[in-house]
Amino acid sequence: MLMKEQKLKVSDETLGSLINDIHKGDIRIPRFQREYVWKMKDTLKLFDSMYEEYPIGTIFLWDMPSQYNHMLREIADLSQPPIEKHKQYKVILDGQQRLTSLYAVVNTLKIGSTDFGRVVVDLDTETETYFKDRQPDDLRFVSVKNLLSQMPFSIIKNLNEEQQFKFESIRDVLLKYPIPVVTVNADNIRDAVKIFERINQRGKRLTRYDLICASVWSDDFNLRERVSHDIVSKFSSVFGKIPEARIPQALALITRDSAEERHQFALEVEQVISVWDKTVKGFQLAIDLVRENLGVARSDFLPYDAFLPVLTKYFSEIGLQGISSHEQRRQLEYWYWRSTFSQRYSSATDTRMTEDAQWLRQLIIENTPFRQLQVDNLDLPDTYMSRTSAIARGILCILNLQQPRHFTSKAKVNLNTDHFSKFTSAERHHIFPAAFLSKGGYKWYQTRSLANFCFIPADLNKKISNRAPSDYMTEIRDGYESQDEFKRVMSTHLIPVGEDSGIWTDDYELFLQQRARLLLYEIKRRCGIGSRINTEDQDSVVNRLEVALRNKIHETLHVQTSEYWSQHIPTHTHDNLHRKIEQEARKAPGNSANRLDSPRIKLDYCDVTDYADIILSKSNWDLFQGDFGSKGECNRNFGDLREYRNALKHNRDMSNIVSLRGEAAIEWLSHPLNVDLSEYGIKSPE
Repeated sequence: MLMKEQKLKVSDETLGSLINDIHKGDIRIPRFQREYVWKMKDTLKLFDSMYEEYPIGTIFLWDMPSQYNHMLREIADLSQPPIEKHKQYKVILDGQQRLTSLYAVVNTLKIGSTDFGRVVVDLDTETETYFKDRQPDDLRFVSVKNLLSQMPFSIIKNLNEEQQFKFESIRDVLLKYPIPVVTVNADNIRDAVKIFERINQRGKRLTRYDLICASVWSDDFNLRERVSHDIVSKFSSVFGKIPEARIPQALALITRDSAEERHQFALEVEQVISVWDKTVKGFQLAIDLVRENLGVARSDFLPYDAFLPVLTKYFSEIGLQGISSHEQRRQLEYWYWRSTFSQRYSSATDTRMTEDAQWLRQLIIENTPFRQLQVDNLDLPDTYMSRTSAIARGILCILNLQQPRHFTSKAKVNLNTDHFSKFTSAERHHIFPAAFLSKGGYKWYQTRSLANFCFIPADLNKKISNRAPSDYMTEIRDGYESQDEFKRVMSTHLIPVGEDSGIWTDDYELFLQQRARLLLYEIKRRCGIGSRINTEDQDSVVNRLEVALRNKIHETLHVQTSEYWSQHIPTHTHDNLHRKIEQEARKAPGNSANRLDSPRIKLDYCDVTDYADIILSKSNWDLFQGDFGSKGECNRNFGDLREYRNALKHNRDMSNIVSLRGEAAIEWLSHPLNVDLSEYGIKSPE
């Protein structure tokens, strides 16, 4: 019968034996341990506990193979012998602060600004505290070093009888005090970590990240410092808290196509150095993507921060350039939204990241779409706002993408103010105020339904206070010049304000169901689910939208100058349209050149590409931004509309994906153009 190798050795060590092993250098402090941070009061309390024979906790050591000696730290203050390359040492997994304090006191060391030679025993104390911080005199105040020395007779002879008794009793207790030590026997760092992660540490728990940073350390490259300097300090000011532990996952994905723990621990310093610049740049592009295109105003909006290493891997694969195609951008967005609302990353995160990195390779090579995931089972009325909820954070992203406007000033809501730092606060961001609902008998948690949340600035929050929604919304609505404008502003929050809205009757349950439908529709749209326009209506919808686009361009540019064709139409667009008009004139001689010179009529010869070129041009965007909001969103929706229109006008088979994108683009564009398409099944959120 095979005997299982013993992984743990448990023993009681004395203070003297441990101090001696540290002095000889047999016990070492690894790089993954943090700096010594105990204060003098902590050390005095430790010695008092030992004298009172209270437990001071178990010391955990790892009998570390010499292959990991590069993880050891030379600490000049401890005056240990130099580290030998092939010698096997014991390293401190847990107990660094305690052992360092004991060693420093017994050896009267000075660490930083703390002089541990001042730790003395007060032989005449009138309290229960014997150990104090003061200059020793070896009469009343005896240094611990002299207390525990092998030849203490020169001290004892100068003490009175009572002092001698206290001296010998304290010395005896400290020398015989049993310090429990558990030594871990593991041949590799992964096995040591598994044991280590189960240790109930007294201080701040060390993490896998700490151990990986130590594992890939060299004199020329310190991963922890590089992460702090190149990523955390660089991006945190604009994005918020950067999850350090995601960097080793990104490195493993880039170098080994896997984020699994074993691949993170297999990282080698030379390998990390070779891809470091690529990783930093890829991480930056990942942050830019989620901020600019996926509604992540800052890091606490991100449904799963594990998305960042996956996106870093993608950008490293495509050469650290912008997303290479419209199709890849769309598929990345589907991946983001489907993973969020299916809560795909709620468990087995390393495995999910590895699977998705493999899919990314197929996306890049073959445009392989991301698979559909279940999001239909979301119960938004009974889902509550929580900082830890991926669904809640996903809703924040979706609401941010709507370009939310202030209810009264109509200015874009600034989400970077302190007011929006705590979305779970009971008194903030509720359409039906918590105080109002409390009067109606609702529990506090019921007021925090996701369907009751929107971005309400501080000044507006004070104005709403605890008023009934029908009261404050009527007042806000009456302040608008037109009902259409009021509805447009409310649509940027996906708030239902039609005649049947529960807002006007203060019906909270009805309102939650109505708003949940709008949110769920938007979720499905982002995930690429659903289709609504009947086949026979598609041509009419596109025609109506194009007329609205031409009118919007003409009205906006004509205000600037009646000669806007020469000043505001991009040169290549102008030349292409001029050729089209000349060809049309030759086909229909009855059309006079003067009539075709009309600025508005000339726009009738534009196609979707021309609309996008005119609106998004550098010289014109400032004129249109107030209506269209996001340049990235605008560009993407024009691209989707173009694919939809081309398939329709040329009688091509229209795939479900093209149909979904086209309908989403039509709805998105209908808002700034103020086009009512409800008769075709496109009912803009009210």
